[in-house]
Amino acid sequence: VCSSDLYHMVTKVSLASLTTNFLTTGAYKDAIFTPSEIFLINVPDKLYFNNASPYTPSPTFYRGQLPSDAQYKEYLGTGVLAAKAISGSPSTPWGTQYFYTMPNSNTTNDTRLVIAGTFKNNGDDTGTPVFYPVHINYNSADGSPAQSGQTAKQTYANYNYKLTVVIQGKGADHPTDIIDKQTATVTATVQPFVDATQTNIFN
Repeated sequence: VCSSDLYHMVTKVSLASLTTNFLTTGAYKDAIFTPSEIFLINVPDKLYFNNASPYTPSPTFYRGQLPSDAQYKEYLGTGVLAAKAISGSPSTPWGTQYFYTMPNSNTTNDTRLVIAGTFKNNGDDTGTPVFYPVHINYNSADGSPAQSGQTAKQTYANYNYKLTVVIQGKGADHPTDIIDKQTATVTATVQPFVDATQTNIFN
């Protein structure tokens, strides 16, 4: 008889909601954002397991953008998305996307979800490419982790980090730039993957 609980050794990242909420009296009151691609960056290529830090990543990281880059991995991004603009204060939530990554205990090169797209100040603007890099397991309002007892910006195995992102301003020029909470607010919740109990009997 063999009975065991099955757990995932990877981390799930869910973009549960993406909306805009531009201030009606601000500089971006008529702004329009059109997502073009969503991808992960700083994804470890492998892990070193040890008692002190079970999710220590290797120094090699992958990302889901720039196909000409040696660190590019197609499975870490959506590829080019069909144009679907979002605007308003607040807007209607835009889609749901799911990604998988190796756990990462590095808070300097933390794994991030990047929302790329075109930002227009108004309907007459030709638009500018922008990026919204989102820390995972991190609530932008107070810097707290999504899961009590975990370290903010670290990602843990067998957890699904569900991110709610509200865009309030113009994004960054590069996917590795840091944006402040006035530009985009992030609320992260977490839930374990569903456990699967298995029993095998061999006669």
